[in-house]
Amino acid sequence: MRKEIRVLHCILEFYPVFTGHGLYLTQLFKFLDKGVKNSILSLSFNKYISYEKFNDIDIYRVPFSPGGKFSDMRQSLALLLSLFKYRHTFDVLHLHGHVDLYGLIALFCKLYNKKIVMQMVLMGSDDPLTIKKSYKLMWARFPLFKLMDKFICISSPLVQACLDAGIPENKVILIPQGVNNLKFSPPTLDERSRLRRDFGFTDEDRIVTFVGAIIERKGVDVLVDAWKEIQSRVDNAVLLLVGPYEFGDEDKNCSTLSVYVESIIGKIRKDDLKVVLVGRSDQVDLLLKMSDVFVLPSRKEGFGNVILEAMACGVPPVVTYMDGVALETVENGFNGYIVSGESDLSDKVSLLLSDKCTYSKMSKNSIAKVDKEFSMTVIAPKYSDVYDTLMGGGD
Repeated sequence: MRKEIRVLHCILEFYPVFTGHGLYLTQLFKFLDKGVKNSILSLSFNKYISYEKFNDIDIYRVPFSPGGKFSDMRQSLALLLSLFKYRHTFDVLHLHGHVDLYGLIALFCKLYNKKIVMQMVLMGSDDPLTIKKSYKLMWARFPLFKLMDKFICISSPLVQACLDAGIPENKVILIPQGVNNLKFSPPTLDERSRLRRDFGFTDEDRIVTFVGAIIERKGVDVLVDAWKEIQSRVDNAVLLLVGPYEFGDEDKNCSTLSVYVESIIGKIRKDDLKVVLVGRSDQVDLLLKMSDVFVLPSRKEGFGNVILEAMACGVPPVVTYMDGVALETVENGFNGYIVSGESDLSDKVSLLLSDKCTYSKMSKNSIAKVDKEFSMTVIAPKYSDVYDTLMGGGD
C-alpha cells in the first residue's frame, strides 16, 4: 500500500449493541493490512455518547430515535449529515447492509470524491433483487444505488442476485466470511475436559450447541421440537442455546421477539427437555471447544459465520439449506450435514453423537476446510486489496 487508506464502516448497530456482523468486524479489523485505518459510523438510539474508542477504533454515533412517521427518511438524513460532518476523516465509505435507503449517500460520495463500497450480508433482505421489490419508487432510486464503486458479496447467491439485478460484473466481488482460527481452534482432550468441568458438565455429556439470537429466523423452534427425539435416542444429550433471549426497547419488534422466546421456554418445560439457555456470551469459543455437535437450523442467513467457528474447533455442523448459504461452508456428508426438516435434523444429530467413526472424519475435514479456505489470514487481504484498488494502488 502506497499510503494509509482511511475506511469508515457504516453499520446501523455496533458496540455496545452488537449484531453478528458487528462482532465479525471486530475480528476482521485485527487482520487487515496496517495501511488501512478503520473507523465506525453507527446509530446511537439517543442512548450512547457521540464518540468513543473501542479496541482502538474510532466510533462516531448518529443520534437517532427509530419508529414513527418517516423513520427511514429521518435515518437517511441523519446519516447524511454525519457523513458531511466527518467527511475529512475517511477516503472510503464501506456500507454494511442496505444503509443507503434513498441513494443519497452514494450521491454524496460521488460529489465529495469518496469511494463507496456496499457489503451485502443477508439474502432476501439487502440483496439488490429484494431491494428492488421492497421499496417504493426504486426505478428512481436504483440508478443512484448503482453509483457505488464496489459490491462485496459474502456468498455466491448474493453475487448472482447482483448480476441478475443488472449490476456490472466488474463491480461485484465475492469475499466469504473468515474465521480467526487462532481463537477458534481444536482443543486438546485435556483442555476439553477442563472446559466441561468449568462450565458444569462431564466428559460423558453429549453436548450440542446452537449459537445465535433466540428468534424465529434462526429456527430455534425447529431445533427444540427435534430435541425431544434426539434426547430419547442419545443418553446424556444436552442442548445449549447460546445467544440473547431477552430484548429491550432498542430491539425492533421487542414484544414479538419476547413472545417467541416464551413459546420456546414453554416447550422446554412442557417436554422436560435437557436444554440450557446460556444467554449472550463472550465465551463462544470456549463453549464450542467443549461441544460435540453444532446446530444452526436457520430459515435465512447471511453467511452463518458461527458455522466456520464451530468447524475451526473441530465441531461438525448440522445446518439447514438457508437459501443456498449453507453450501458455502458445508459439504454434505463430508464435513457436516445440510438437513431439511425436524426429522432429518434429529437423525443427523443423533448419528454424529453415536457414530465415533463418522464424527472423527467430519471433525478432521471441518478443521482442514477452514484452514484452507476461510482462515482470516486468507480472507482479510481480500478487503485490503479492494480498498487499495479503489484508491489507485491496484490493477
